[in-house]
Amino acid sequence: MRLPRGLENLVCAAVFIVALPFAQARETTADVCAPAQASVGPAPTCRSPTQSGSACVQGCLNSGYSDCGYCNTVCPAPTCRPPTQGGLSCVQSCIDKGYASCDYCNTPCPPPTCRPPNQGGLTCVQSCMNSGYSDCGYCNTPCPTPTCRPANMAGLSCAQLCMLNGYPSCDFCSKPCPAGASLQDTEVSAAPLCQ
Repeated sequence: MRLPRGLENLVCAAVFIVALPFAQARETTADVCAPAQASVGPAPTCRSPTQSGSACVQGCLNSGYSDCGYCNTVCPAPTCRPPTQGGLSCVQSCIDKGYASCDYCNTPCPPPTCRPPNQGGLTCVQSCMNSGYSDCGYCNTPCPTPTCRPANMAGLSCAQLCMLNGYPSCDFCSKPCPAGASLQDTEVSAAPLCQ
């Protein structure tokens, strides 16, 4: 038996009105309850000297990192003074960050060894001068593309950094480095990947 045309449309509309909110709620619940994806970058390697271990763990959990082991390691003081800082501002920054020793403020950092792939020569020279380096010769030497992805870095994070840094190819992100290798071991200065 068939329902009259007007009643048939009314029944279909009623079913649609009742079923749609349940379908949307199920999709929303699935989105909210889904485990965190690789959109969170790699976790830091150490915690700030001014941060307590428990505060670090809380921040780690709030950031969505899967491993908060870095909170057990206090970051060491830098080994040299950034070229943009004078000695006095370096010491003040050192004290503010809670480092035990500010001796590194007596040693200026050397310039990078190569031009980051995301910078042209002119941009590199401008950045070099703004950073206070006395020699900008490194801007004539483009940094080589890494040969492998650091073992502690996820493939997606590597691809994001690769694109941000303007490497001509991101194929190296599909090849993990041997255990214990770092970015410096992959023929790349750390500067391009951290800028």
